[in-house]
Amino acid sequence: MLYTLLLSLLFKTSPVNLPEKDSIIFPAAVTVYVSKDGNDKTAVAGSNSKPFLTLTAALAAIPAAGGCILIGPGEFASPEHADLKSHLMIAGAGKPVPDWNREYDRKTGKLRFTPPQKLVGGTVLKGTLDCSLLENIIVKDLGVDAGATWCKEYNNGAPAEALIFAQRYNLKGGLSGADGIHELQVLSPPRQGIVVENVAALCRDARAPVHAMLFENLYCPQISNVSTYFGVHGVVLKTQGGLLTNLDAHGHFSNGLILKSNDYAFGNGISVSNVYITSIMPGDGGGIRLVADIDTLKHITVSNFVVEDARFGITNNGDVDGAIIANGHLLNCSDFSISVDSHLSHSIFSNIIERRSGRTTVISGEALHKRTRTNQ
Repeated sequence: MLYTLLLSLLFKTSPVNLPEKDSIIFPAAVTVYVSKDGNDKTAVAGSNSKPFLTLTAALAAIPAAGGCILIGPGEFASPEHADLKSHLMIAGAGKPVPDWNREYDRKTGKLRFTPPQKLVGGTVLKGTLDCSLLENIIVKDLGVDAGATWCKEYNNGAPAEALIFAQRYNLKGGLSGADGIHELQVLSPPRQGIVVENVAALCRDARAPVHAMLFENLYCPQISNVSTYFGVHGVVLKTQGGLLTNLDAHGHFSNGLILKSNDYAFGNGISVSNVYITSIMPGDGGGIRLVADIDTLKHITVSNFVVEDARFGITNNGDVDGAIIANGHLLNCSDFSISVDSHLSHSIFSNIIERRSGRTTVISGEALHKRTRTNQ
């Protein structure tokens, strides 16, 4: 793609002059560049030969109408939420990977990992990237690192969210949601134009009560080629419509993937495909969870998935209506493969292979005629 060419030109030893604006990348908007060799005092918006050093300064150079930030390889502090704005593209120079060690266990033939502490390679944004309340945001080709190293050095050891698109909230409480913190969905229309592509996210550890990636109160977000590591939740989808393709989630104690609906962020019409979920340390990963809290989770599809060496495969909590769960493998899930109850109705489980799980399929409760499960 064109922005990749721009990045390759930007970070050559000899700067190459590029147009002051690139209308193909982001129409009628300013393009700014960020580099480890940049200088916020001498940087010029639109000039690849005079890049910024920090995202905070680069964002200040972008007008309210929006723009595009192209970031070179290396580590950069994530911008504060207050500095972000709608109609913005944040593109890095590549998706980083965790710094874990990997080796095969000769007895089991499986990979063994050490706990990742940080992300390395590509473009890494250090600390939470909070895109809440914004519209028309594109984040691609980078990583968001809220891992153990960053938490220790910059957050007093406390865990932090990684990449979040959260619903409106009031930390002092008193809003109209059931929890008194979030605003009711009906009072806050879903935000649109959210794209996340080729992005990694790391949190402190598997039980840290945070999200690697959170998507709330959005209309048809597009999420693809994402990798998550640690945090009690991997990817959380509470959206109206939306496509998630190509997810690998590692070491999320509660769930690697959760589709959820509640009174401040409805969930319906979500489609997920091509998913791999596993643990990092033995038994520290959860599988796929379907959750409805106050409002019903409706008309969702999860297909082409593998959940391996996790605590469980698939389960539900609350009213789920019209789920299609198809074409998957549930391998060596220690607690159970599938456990759903009578709150899940008008749903299909199809073409799912279970192997070596602590318990096999449990589908319980009344109104079983409302469900169909085949080829398990």
